[in-house]
Amino acid sequence: DVIQRVGPGGHFLGEKSTLTNMRSGEWLLPRLGVHGTQESWEMSGKKNILEEAREKVEHLLSTHKPLPLSDEVEKELDKIQKRANQSSEQRNS
Repeated sequence: DVIQRVGPGGHFLGEKSTLTNMRSGEWLLPRLGVHGTQESWEMSGKKNILEEAREKVEHLLSTHKPLPLSDEVEKELDKIQKRANQSSEQRNS
C-alpha cells in the first residue's frame, strides 16, 4: 500500500508506517557500504562496495563450517550416487 502511494521518486520518511517500524526495530542496516563518516571511510582504506563484497564473500567461503549431515542423509546420498554411477556406466557401455 505504502509503496504504491509513495511511488517512484518518493520517499518513506514522512509515512506513519516508517516511524512505527523504526520504533519496533523493523528496519535493516546493510552490512555492505559506508554507514559512517567520510573520514572513517577514508581511514578504512576507501574500499568501494564491490571490493568490500568480494572480501566478505572470500571470508564467508573460507570460514564456513557446514553442519554435518545425519547418518540417514549420508546413506541416502550414497544410494543416489550409486544409482547415478550405475546409470552412467550403462550408458557408456
